[in-house]
Amino acid sequence: MKWLSDDMFEMSWFNGRGVATEVWKRVENDDLEQQVLRVLKPMFLRVEGLSVADMYAADKVYEKADVPPQYPGGINALMEYMSSNIYYPAACVKEKVEGRVMVSFVVDKDGNVTRPKVVKSPDVRLSAEAVRVIMAMTKWKPARLDGKPVSMKVTAPIMFALKGKKK
Repeated sequence: MKWLSDDMFEMSWFNGRGVATEVWKRVENDDLEQQVLRVLKPMFLRVEGLSVADMYAADKVYEKADVPPQYPGGINALMEYMSSNIYYPAACVKEKVEGRVMVSFVVDKDGNVTRPKVVKSPDVRLSAEAVRVIMAMTKWKPARLDGKPVSMKVTAPIMFALKGKKK
């Protein structure tokens, strides 16, 4: 199981023919949520003696660390990755929608990018593209605190600007 954001997680398991993967979203409907939990609890909530809640809470996310997480190759490599991998949604180009999407995410103690969350955005389509490109990133060098790798929250601005626009 892998948490993708505060309210979404991905589960993979062997189904007899291969590995099956599903993405689940926590819903606000308490009755439906309880029904889902009744089905999932016996199957998935115990992994090596820890509940999913224990596993989620055990990985404390820091706001500050002695050494922050680093993208492989540094800031220039990160900017190159972003400029090469972001695709401006065609509908947003047609409608001349632009602006800055602020996305927070966690670089876990293994360097994986997890738990994306859009903090601010001018348009949901730009938000979706920003989250897609963030989640497609390679592993980072994790943050370090007292010499040990730790999970740390990162917030990144992603600019969507149309070329040739008059100021």
